[in-house]
Amino acid sequence: MTNASRPTSRIGQRAVVSWIATAMVLVACTKMGQRVDIVSMSASEVVDAHWIVRIMACEHTRTLHQRCEEGSGYFLDAWPDTVVTARHVVTGKDRFRLSDVVYFVYVWREGRSPARLEARVANHPGRQGSDVAVVLLDGAVQPLREGHGPGSIPSNRPLPAELWGSKSMREFLDSGPSKFPVKDALRRDSQEIEHIHGEGSKGLSGGPLVYDDKVVGTYRGYRGRIVSTVLDIAELTRLRNEALSMRKKASP
Repeated sequence: MTNASRPTSRIGQRAVVSWIATAMVLVACTKMGQRVDIVSMSASEVVDAHWIVRIMACEHTRTLHQRCEEGSGYFLDAWPDTVVTARHVVTGKDRFRLSDVVYFVYVWREGRSPARLEARVANHPGRQGSDVAVVLLDGAVQPLREGHGPGSIPSNRPLPAELWGSKSMREFLDSGPSKFPVKDALRRDSQEIEHIHGEGSKGLSGGPLVYDDKVVGTYRGYRGRIVSTVLDIAELTRLRNEALSMRKKASP
């Protein structure tokens, strides 16, 4: 099939994806009779941004069959142009082709309307790798407040921690990101932290697990147990560098 005979152009597909994502957010915001204005912006225009974001990955196809996946995400202090989240959020639980996905990042700004950023470049370790991913923004959000750097959690005993994120888009847009106490977080091995006593939710996928004011893991979800993936800054650095190379190669 030639480009001329396709039912819609790629630009048209992206416009439809954007419209569908906007419609989904509006439905979420108006279920309780409340309308929240969302401002579409470039990353460099966003100031006073919270370090926790809401992310929506939407796949577009030639048949305009749209599928979206939602979750939480976060910025690390050193990377105001990169959102860290869970792999299963950006891949739609491994159903999406990354080349067909548009990422919408919703940023909470205290006292201002939430901002919506659009991104096209994401990277992850693959289906057999860790459940983490990075989404590269076109520009950096400035300034970041209440940010956190990477840390680690001892593996020999349960420790108190906090899980950051939002359970739903409506909750995020209504009151901003929240933190949920994890009474006992136990590092099982080099890849997994179990939340022995703590709250979990599907919408929190991709949010950071924080111990001693440092990010120590990325929330994965419920797999018979509530778990987070251990933060591996070397792996995230590699994924981010690969994403930067991907974007450079794709640029005209």
